Amino acid sequence: MRWDLIAKNYDQAIKYATVIRTGTASTEAILSRFTRSASHPA
Repeated sequence: MRWDLIAKNYDQAIKYATVIRTGTASTEAILSRFTRSASHPA
């Protein structure tokens, strides 16, 4: 595991998890952000 990348992107991951859990955004909408650009470190 690359702990440096996890630490760097932790806040963003928590934001994504929160919007999915609260229903503000769908899981598909969040996942589409990652599949558009394969260079995303998270």
